[in-house]
Amino acid sequence: MSDALDANRIARRNITIVNALSFLNNAMFVVPIIVVYYAAQKHVGLTGFLISEAAFAMAMVMMEVPSGYLSDTWKRKYALLLGFVIQTIGFVVMFLGEGFLLMVAAQAICGLGMSFVSGTGSALIYDSLLGADKAKAAQVKAEDNGPALTQWLTNSPSRSRYKAVLLASLFSKAAKPVGVDQYSKISGRMHAYGMVGAAVSALLGGYIYSVGVELPAILSAVSMAVAALFTLKLVEVERQRESAKNNPIKEMASVVKYALAGHKEVASILLFSSSVFVVCNLMFFLHQSYWIEGGIDIKQFGLLMAIGMMVNALGSSLAYALESRLRFVHMVAIIAALPLLSYGLAVVLPFGAGIYALFLGGLAWGMGRPLMEAAVNRRIESSRRSTVLSVGSVLHRMAFVPLTFVAGPVAEAYGVKAAMMALLVLMTITAGASLLVMARSGLLAVRETSEVTQNA
Repeated sequence: MSDALDANRIARRNITIVNALSFLNNAMFVVPIIVVYYAAQKHVGLTGFLISEAAFAMAMVMMEVPSGYLSDTWKRKYALLLGFVIQTIGFVVMFLGEGFLLMVAAQAICGLGMSFVSGTGSALIYDSLLGADKAKAAQVKAEDNGPALTQWLTNSPSRSRYKAVLLASLFSKAAKPVGVDQYSKISGRMHAYGMVGAAVSALLGGYIYSVGVELPAILSAVSMAVAALFTLKLVEVERQRESAKNNPIKEMASVVKYALAGHKEVASILLFSSSVFVVCNLMFFLHQSYWIEGGIDIKQFGLLMAIGMMVNALGSSLAYALESRLRFVHMVAIIAALPLLSYGLAVVLPFGAGIYALFLGGLAWGMGRPLMEAAVNRRIESSRRSTVLSVGSVLHRMAFVPLTFVAGPVAEAYGVKAAMMALLVLMTITAGASLLVMARSGLLAVRETSEVTQNA
């Protein structure tokens, strides 16, 4: 009983802290005005800005799998701590530096830090929930041996102490049990906290910029530093760890091969996620250019971004309800259709109406991330969890980098709507191809919560 209660408390504690980390990690006060900030204060245009974002993505590509491997072989809390410290340094370089090269360096440092954070919080939560489930299973087994337990308590020389513990556990108010079956709901809430953090920082970012042009970047650094302190409160749970005694490069290569070739279902999920979310990611960075072409006052940028983040948070909150009611094929259809509808309408409608159509893309991003993470987590073991999730992020970033060199020049030469149309065509092709891979693997016939074995 005591072990089950302790495991449950640890899981709930870690969930609370990771939610706070998600909020702080997304509280980047510089993001809602970053295109204007780069142009006015750092003398970097839209193409230069997107190239700096490509540097961010390249840093993640190079370090995502090694950082995920480190998280699997080391303590996850230390990987998170390192990631937030590095991100703090990146924002310090951003507000102290000026010019294209220093902005590229700042983004690359932030990308390096983000690679340690990406997937690690989700892996820690999943491991904590597995620990709670195992403790509950052990408790049930112990209760099945009721007579033996009673005799042990009666004959124990310190039986009064054990009786006291037993009575306390029976009559104390315990926290509601949590388990792996609730992961999508918990993960969705974690992502929702992140979007709330982004929404709050978006609302304040424009105003803070009007007070002091470097304050948004400074406060972003403060947010990362506070997150670093929060990681020290995490409780590392007992789990199966990948052995570090072999060559780490070979170990990482083995996991990458497993994720992309050894497990067809995992590979198809990762490919689908990357093809959809990379377009959503790029569209997000085109929003400010869209608003500028639409004649929106910069003072409204924060409000518009905050609304978008809250829509994203709503999508994350709806993820669990979708998963429990729909088959996998219906979920991926919704996740693929919403961005196509959103950005398609933004292209064909006048700017005034298109602004509101853009919010649908955020809904897809919010719903899709926890659903796809949950689908991957159910198919992999703890010793590879963070590394496999990192492989998904690498695919995303590898696609993001070359597309920035297309989207930026096209937007500057032909307008932001032309860049959006090009990205929509690309997403239609890549998402369609990944859906065919899913169909061949039999994945589209699955109902996630009832037909997939959970892995330890």
